[in-house]
Parts: sequence; C-alpha cells; structure tokens
Amino acid sequence: MKNRLPFYYGWMIVAVVFVTMAIGVNARTAFSLLFPPIITEFGWDSSTKPAPASGTFVKWIGNSDTQQAQWIVRSYLLFAALGLGFLGDDEVRKAIAKLYEKHGYVADPHTAIGFLGIPEKRTGLSLFLATAHPSKFREVVQPIIKKDVPLPDALAETLARAKVVQRIRPELPELSKLL
Repeated sequence: MKNRLPFYYGWMIVAVVFVTMAIGVNARTAFSLLFPPIITEFGWDSSTKPAPASGTFVKWIGNSDTQQAQWIVRSYLLFAALGLGFLGDDEVRKAIAKLYEKHGYVADPHTAIGFLGIPEKRTGLSLFLATAHPSKFREVVQPIIKKDVPLPDALAETLARAKVVQRIRPELPELSKLL
C-alpha cells in the first residue's frame, strides 16, 4: 500500500470536473464576448449576435427561428474557416460499422460521434457515453450493420399508441388550461 494517495481519490475527480466546467463555461462566455467584433469585421447584420453570456439559454429561446438559423449557419462557417473538425455522414457510418465489427456494439449516430472523438493513437482505456438507443435511428443503423435492430418493449408499446395532438396558442394561460 505504498502507492496510495494521501487523500480520497474522489476529490481528484471533483477537482477535474470543476476545472473542466470552469474552462468550458469560460470558453462559452469568451465566444459570446469575442463574436461581436467578428460580426463587425465581416459586416454581418446584428441578428447574428449571440445572446449575452448569462448561463441560460433564455435569450436563445427568445430569438426567432430565422435568427437561430442564421447564427447556426454563420457559426458553422466560422468554425469551418478556423479548421475546426466537423464529422460527415460517411465518417459516422464508418464509426458505427467499426464499433459493430470490432466490439459487437450497436451504436447510434450520436454515440458514434463520441467514439470518433477518441484519438486514434490512444493506448489506454477510453470512455465515451451512449446518448440514445440505436433503435431510435434504425433506418441509419440497420443498413450499416446488416442486421435488424429490435425495438425495446417500452419503445414498441409507445410507438403503437394512437397519437393525440391538441393545438393551442403559444400563451401560458392556454398551456395552463391544457395541463
């Protein structure tokens, strides 16, 4: 027991998560602070400005669909111009196939993207999270692995139910009355 840490290893995990969150939040905040000068430099209109850094998505939700779409497209173009990686459908399909062929694991597209985030030359263990059941993306996954992806019982039961749609005006009293 000579190699034992002088403190509980859980505190190391807490510290790593804390530092990661601090960097992530600051990176998000920095982007919203640095993006307006980029907009000015390229002569874009003000609808592309991101919401002030507030820790919530209230401003994002309040924007119109057109403003959100403009922001997404322009952000994509900016990231692409900076050489930041984007994964295409072919890469995701290859990752799904690789996970199935090498490990027998049926992955959904989101999980495959997480898998693609692991550096190829990594020698140790890696961790990535599955974010959805592959049956949610059967039309994508089944042709890749050339096998049927069965629906979980709970999902099959849910999909078999009759759909009920009730339209209401986008007002809080209408929602309250419905609930």
